Amino acid sequence: MPIVTALRNDKLQENHWALIKNMIKKEFDITQEDFLLKSLIDLDIIQFQEEITSISTKATQEANLKEQIEAIKFTWSKINFTVEWDEKCECYMLLALDDIYTALDESLANLNMILGSRFVAPLRQEAETQKNLVMLLSDMLD
Repeated sequence: MPIVTALRNDKLQENHWALIKNMIKKEFDITQEDFLLKSLIDLDIIQFQEEITSISTKATQEANLKEQIEAIKFTWSKINFTVEWDEKCECYMLLALDDIYTALDESLANLNMILGSRFVAPLRQEAETQKNLVMLLSDMLD
């Protein structure tokens, strides 16, 4: 049954469970040992199959976007900004710009894709913050 698969989705968070419980107007705890297939039948949950499947899909897509944002953060956490003192201008010069520009381009492309997703709503602020940071770095390098 698709509804069982949807309810077993490990990407469902508290906000998704709240939506489901509010929709069926009944309280339940799927983690209880005595929660069985009969429990779902007793809740008459089958009438909400389409909506629950949609919520489950939304949870999966949101989790995927969150992973992508975390991957971008991780990329920037491991980039080393190498500098060297330049005698001519008597200042430090940033080296290995190719790697930094590549990371900038990839990050901006990924963040634009994330921000264009219809599932971004709960992650929009975090994605926009990351984009602003990447744009700030890009502006500093220009």
